[in-house]
Amino acid sequence: MMKSLRWLGLLIGTSLVSAVETRDLVPLTTSFPEPLYDPSNVKGGHIDIKNFDRKLKQPPLLVPRGLKNLALGKPVESIDTAASEEALSRVTDGKKVAMLELSLTSTKQWIQIDLEDIVEIHGIWVWHRPMNMRAYVDVVVQVSHDQGLADGEEITLYNSDHDNSSGLGRGHDQIYVETHRGWVIAGNGVKGRYVRLYSNGSTSNELNHYVEVEVWGRK
Repeated sequence: MMKSLRWLGLLIGTSLVSAVETRDLVPLTTSFPEPLYDPSNVKGGHIDIKNFDRKLKQPPLLVPRGLKNLALGKPVESIDTAASEEALSRVTDGKKVAMLELSLTSTKQWIQIDLEDIVEIHGIWVWHRPMNMRAYVDVVVQVSHDQGLADGEEITLYNSDHDNSSGLGRGHDQIYVETHRGWVIAGNGVKGRYVRLYSNGSTSNELNHYVEVEVWGRK
C-alpha cells in the first residue's frame, strides 16, 4: 500500500513539473520580410522532388522564455572559398533582404556560424532565398562543440537528404518550400558553439543561397 502511494506521489509530482515546464514555454517569434510571391504550389525544376512537405506555414515552435538570437553579428565561414567575408557577414547581419543574399557555387556547399561560446540552442530559423517558388534540397543542419565537426561530435537537428547523396546520413525530414516566413528548426536545448548548414542547390538552379540565419537560445 505504502509503495503504491509513493509511486502515485512520484507520478503526480512528475505531472506537476511537466505542467509547469509547459506553461513556461512560449511560441518562438521573429520578424518577417515582405512576401515577394504567392507560394500556391511548387513546381520541380532540374531536381525531382521527393519527400516534399506541402505545408506553407509551420505550427508554432514552443521554447523557453527569454531567448535571444545568438547568431546576430557572429562570424560566418564557408567551404566555398570564393565567398567574400562581406558576403558571408550578410547571413547574420539581421537584414532579411532577398536581393542581398549570400550566393554559393553549385554542388554541395556549407556555411558555419561561430556563436563564440557554448550555448543552449532551442531554434534555428533559416531563410535561403524566398524570392520565388523554390525548394532547397539535401538541407542538413548540425551543431557541434568542434569547429571541424569531428566525426561523432556533431548533432544533426535537420536532414532532408533522403538518399544520402551528401554523405551525411539518410535524412527523414521533409523538403519545404521557401517563403518569406523562412523555416524554423527545433534545437531541443542542444548545446554547442558551431552551427553548420548544408545544401545542394534548389529546384530553381544549382546555386546555394542564404539571406539570414537566426540561432535562438541562451548561454
